[in-house]
Amino acid sequence: MSKINKKLTEKVKENEAFEKIKKKDKPIELVSKLKLDPQRVRKIMSPEETAALALNMKAFGQIEPLIIDQNNEVVHGTRRLEAMKLADIKKAKVIKEDKPEIRKLKEQLCAALHTREVSIYDKAKAIKKLCTLENKTPYAILKEMGISMQLGYRCLALLRATAETLEKIKNKELSERTASMILYRLKDVSRQGEVIDFVISNKMNTDQAGKLVAEINDPKLAVNHIKSYLTQTIRGIKLMLIRKDFLNIDQRYKPKIEKDFREIDEVKDELFLELGWK
Repeated sequence: MSKINKKLTEKVKENEAFEKIKKKDKPIELVSKLKLDPQRVRKIMSPEETAALALNMKAFGQIEPLIIDQNNEVVHGTRRLEAMKLADIKKAKVIKEDKPEIRKLKEQLCAALHTREVSIYDKAKAIKKLCTLENKTPYAILKEMGISMQLGYRCLALLRATAETLEKIKNKELSERTASMILYRLKDVSRQGEVIDFVISNKMNTDQAGKLVAEINDPKLAVNHIKSYLTQTIRGIKLMLIRKDFLNIDQRYKPKIEKDFREIDEVKDELFLELGWK
């Protein structure tokens, strides 16, 4: 019991110390003197969300202080700074910390990784920059930061995007999520353009695009998918045969069902022709 009491006492002391830090008056800086960090991870901010935050700050004031460095560049709180400018707030509570560039980048990346406000492309560039600054592999950086390997490598895959692919993302023809998934899974990256054009022209979502890429990577999978669709059709017909005694389907429906079967044959013939099968 004494060990438990000791740990509880230590925890209470930690909480008390934290509360004292929270209550301590924060230095004040003029908002006009504060700058956005040009190397920040979050480059794009939603105007709607910034406007909503500005209204909130106008009503209740600034609650959380901004974290700034010795150059008055905001390390944490870029959206709050923009909201304060929008709300015409002249002074800001700040905490000034002198942190190395690597640590600043790591903290920003951890804060931004699971939010949609930061583009996947910006996250990928931040991970790549950390690799360069620390001279480490992506695997080492992701493991050190406790970031899921799949999430990290899917972000990094977007750095393989061509200028044409990035332009399509910019024009909202293709989502970053779909593009990063295609580039992460596609084995033959030289087919990037044709695959992405096909996904866009057929208005595929991310899941559908994922199945397409899987079929491109492994043609046997495409055959299995065809067999699966045919199995579902056959199963449906057999189910109708089982239930025939309970159903009253007269011959008026025969022409329509015959037409559907003809369409199945036509599609089969077209598929065999396209595949070069005899």
